[in-house]
Formats: sequence, structure tokens, C-alpha cells
Amino acid sequence: MLVGGVALFAAVIGGVRAGLAGCAATGRGPVLTASAIDEAWEAALPRADGWNGGDIAHTIDAGGRTVWLFGDSIVGPVENGRRVGDRSRMVRGAIAWHATGAEPPREVRFAAPEPLRGVGSASWIAPAPGLWPEGTWYWLMNDAARVGDRLLLFATAVGPSGNPDGMWNFRRVGGAILEVANPGDEPTAWRVTQRRNPRVGEDPRHGEPARESENQALAIVRWGDGLVYLFGVRYGADGSKSMIVARSRVEGVGAPAGWEVFDGRTWGAGPAAVVIRGVADEFTVHAIRRGGRTMLVQVQAEAFLSRRIVARTSWRPEGPWSASATVYDAPDPGPTAFVYAAKAHPALSRPGELLVTYAVNGEFGRVFEDARLYRPKFVRVPTRLLPEPPG
Repeated sequence: MLVGGVALFAAVIGGVRAGLAGCAATGRGPVLTASAIDEAWEAALPRADGWNGGDIAHTIDAGGRTVWLFGDSIVGPVENGRRVGDRSRMVRGAIAWHATGAEPPREVRFAAPEPLRGVGSASWIAPAPGLWPEGTWYWLMNDAARVGDRLLLFATAVGPSGNPDGMWNFRRVGGAILEVANPGDEPTAWRVTQRRNPRVGEDPRHGEPARESENQALAIVRWGDGLVYLFGVRYGADGSKSMIVARSRVEGVGAPAGWEVFDGRTWGAGPAAVVIRGVADEFTVHAIRRGGRTMLVQVQAEAFLSRRIVARTSWRPEGPWSASATVYDAPDPGPTAFVYAAKAHPALSRPGELLVTYAVNGEFGRVFEDARLYRPKFVRVPTRLLPEPPG
């Protein structure tokens, strides 16, 4: 999220950690019975130099390799626990990758649109020339789908809104599909073609009245026989945000015009029906196992200025979905900061747990004064805390 043309970030200082209540010793170690901060995962991301902060923190699977997708990132040196401002840069998007596993990796590599201080170059992160107006950038906040030997990454295209208050001078101008021809190679060597996603609408400019729009493919789940379900947000003219769902055969994911949407009764041309009301701009949906059954779980930060991370569950992509349940109450970050961008990462989770990250945004000065801020915060959530799906 951009503030004043760069991202403003803060994080929880001196937060009270959730406890490990009633831990029982087992052959695999203690059983987690309450959500708890995982500092080992945070420590796995470098902080001394190069990439040292970023938001969004969405993960995708690239064949045994986990790729982290960030929004705005800070690249530069850290000295005495502080970011060095005159030698740091904000970059529009960055990625990281490491071997997939439930324990923190020993090595994490990073790349940005251009090489900076030991961070490699992955130019495909930036919009292709001529695809969007000058000054557009990508927030890698959407999901990805594997289609045969290709990987389709969905991205949100963002540009200036014309707001004289630089803190909020950005708006969604559309969406893009980034098709990776060689996802088995290192992400810095990916060969990517870009095209527009017609299922992503445009936000009004500053001063224009609100209008309905959509951002599709924020979350993508394989479910059923050869089907892919794509979850997105419908923005209402009244300011509401609701989750909608489309589906496609696997081979048709790259052709959004052919997707079917759930209209409340069946699948077809639409319009799409609301399946969850009151969602955030960012969330995840995954299929996970619990009690011998597979269910869908949606994770998000509850709402703007809330500290709660909530989850909902369902037996079917179209619902019905459960009411939201709080799975973690983040420590109070103070009056000038807020919690957002909560996401789940099942591929990095231990059995019976769900690894969740969230971000904290706040005053720019705090971010550079304390290099522990504006970094993913990791929380381990026992799956037993997830609500029971209805029906």
C-alpha cells in the first residue's frame, strides 16, 4: 500500500504474544492449542542489507519452490537496528523464493524489477511496455494457477489516482495475467508474457463518484474433477466489499472471458452472486484437511483498523460459508497504525496448524527508526480454532 508515493509501514512493538496453552508432549513436539507468534519464520527473512521489508506477502507454489509475492518493498542497509534512509529505496514489487517446507528455510533469495544491493533482477515484475499507461505498476496481491507446464500469475495494475494527498494517491486501473513459460527455472530467469485480465475493473479517479467494480483471481483453488475456482472482490458503489466466485476448467484459466460465475443458484454467465459479505481487499482461500475431511478456509484481516485475523470455512466454493471466527488478535500497534493483509500459507504449515502472516501499516518515520517494522508477522494457528463449515 502506497503512502506519499512510497509504502508506509509499522509493526507491532512490544506486542503481547499469544500463549501456548495446555501444551502436551508428543513424538512431534508440543501440540499447539492457541495461536502463537513464530519468530523463527520472521528471522528467516534477511534484515541486515538488501531486501529488509515489504507487504502483501502472498505465497504461491512453483513445483517444490515457494515464491513470495510482495507489494512495495524496502531495499537497503540496516545499521544499529535502523534502516538507512539515504541509502534505501522503495521498489514497486519484489519476490523471494526458497524450498517449500514446514520449517523456516536456511536460504531465501530475492529479486526486484531491477538489481539493487544484492537483490537480483526479475524485470517481468514491472508492466510490459505499452500494456498500461506510463506510471502504472503491479501489486502482486493475486494468486496463481498451474496449467500444464505453464504458470499463470494474476496481478493488480495500480496507478496514480490524482489525489493531492500523496498518502492515498493510488487506484486500481485493471488486472494482468503474467504467463510463465518456464516456472521450473529460477524466477529471475522466468520468461513471461503479459496480457490484460478483463475480469478486473477500474477504480474511479480521485473526486469521481464510487462505482461497482471487481478484482478477480485474488485466490485460486483446485477443487473437483479438473476444475479451478477463482475468488475475487466485488466493490459496491456504497463502499461495500464482497466475495464472489468464478470457475473454469484447468485448461481455460488463462481465458477469463470463458469463466463461469456462481449467480446464487447455478454456474453461468452471471452476474455473480455475493457469497461472503464484508471481505478485505486481500485474503486467501485454500483447501485443507481437518478431521479426515477436506474443507475450504478463507483467511483475512477483519476490516480496516481492526486487529483481528478471522477465518471462514465451507464445504463448497459457492458456500454456504460459516460466520467469521477470530483466530488471532494482533497486539495493538498504536493509534497511527493498522493491521491488514492477513494470509494463510498451508504449504508452509505443520500438521494440525495453519501458518498465517499479516502486515502493519503506519507512520513512515517509525519504519526507518526500527528495522523490525514493516515485515511479515508470522502466526501459527491450530486448525481446531477454525469454525465448522455449515451444512
